[in-house]
Amino acid sequence: MKNPWRTLSQKVVYATRFGFRLREDAVIDPSGQLSTYTVLEGGDFVTIVGITKTREIIFVHQWRYPLERMLLELPAGHLEAEDPLTAAKREFSEEVGGHSAHWSLIVALWACVGATKTRNYIFLATDVDLDHEPHLDPNESLEVRLIPYHQALSFAASGKFEDEKTVAALFLADHYLRTHATDS
Repeated sequence: MKNPWRTLSQKVVYATRFGFRLREDAVIDPSGQLSTYTVLEGGDFVTIVGITKTREIIFVHQWRYPLERMLLELPAGHLEAEDPLTAAKREFSEEVGGHSAHWSLIVALWACVGATKTRNYIFLATDVDLDHEPHLDPNESLEVRLIPYHQALSFAASGKFEDEKTVAALFLADHYLRTHATDS
C-alpha cells in the first residue's frame, strides 16, 4: 500500500537522556487535511521472562510514576549504547540479581504504534539463578517476586497483570517454550 500521509516537515520539540525524542510533524493526512502528528521516538527497551530452575517466573513490583501506583510486571529496561541481548542481561542482573546461561530472543515488537517509534525486545532466560543482590538505579524502588509458571499465565489471562508488555511477553514465552526444545 502506498503511504496515504504526506510529511511536510519534522521538528524535534524535546529530547531526553534516555534517547526519547518528541517530534511534531506537519502533515497532510489521508483526508487531505493539514494537521500535526506527534511522535515519540526512541527509547527501545527489553522485557525479560526469567524462569528459575523450579519453574517460577521472576517479576518486579514497582512504583510507576505515570500511573501513581505499584504495578507487578516483568523486569524490563531501556537500551543504552548496547545491543538488545547485552541490555537484557544487564537489566536482569541490576533489577533482580539474576543471571542465566540460556537466553533466547523471542520477538521484537513495536510498542504503542499509534504514537511511538519504539521497539520492545522480548527475551526468555531459563534456568535462572538469583545469586546476587540487585543493583538498582537511584530512582528505582522495587521488590522481586516469584510466581509459579502456570499461576503467572493464569494471572495474565484473567487480567491480574495490567501491563501490556508483561501479558504479551508471558504468552509469547509460553508459546515459544511449547514449540522449541529448551532446557526448562
